[in-house]
Amino acid sequence: QALAELLPGFPVISEESVDEVAPASIFILLDPLDGTREFLASGDSYCVAIAVVRDGRPLAGAIAAPAIGRLWYGGERSFTQDLDAEAKPLGAPRQVQVRCEPEEGPLMLVSRFHGDTVSAGVAAAVAKGDGAPVSSAVKFGLIASGEADLHVRGGPTMEWDIAAGDAILAAAGGIVLTLDGEKPGYGHAERDFRNPPFVAAGCERLARLAIEKAATCRCA
Repeated sequence: QALAELLPGFPVISEESVDEVAPASIFILLDPLDGTREFLASGDSYCVAIAVVRDGRPLAGAIAAPAIGRLWYGGERSFTQDLDAEAKPLGAPRQVQVRCEPEEGPLMLVSRFHGDTVSAGVAAAVAKGDGAPVSSAVKFGLIASGEADLHVRGGPTMEWDIAAGDAILAAAGGIVLTLDGEKPGYGHAERDFRNPPFVAAGCERLARLAIEKAATCRCA
């Protein structure tokens, strides 16, 4: 309802509306609760994710994680802001950017409830340790703000799961690529808005390295 008031006339596509609303040249992808299993388990890294998509690519995005008191948003640049106990903005926003890859190796974020053999294999090959478990699109925000470096997903996701994070990470200097090495497209109703496997990274070199290692894991 709030999106309809703020951006009247723009289609809003989410899991709840996917059978009723079709994408247009400009539309909104919405995940009102990303990290459902995290939420049900009384964890804190669930979020709301919203992206504005133009011609198949995210133009801007926002991720709000009220339980950890963080908001990330990006368009031409990316920012983070603290949230208070009622999820209202607290203090001034701070511009964020990805960090240089640590000498000791990248910190990889892995899904707490949706692990897969590809992400586990990449973590073993390139990451520092086994990877830090985090749920939902919060992973994109942490990479964008220089608090982590890499996330690989070999299992199924939906476009509304990653579009906001894609926009935020790109504006912070990072990148999201499919495991075929291409930037993901959005608005693919013909495949029911499912994403191919992907990597999110603080730099293209690390993304390409993860894709190379993932190919080995997929062939094993």
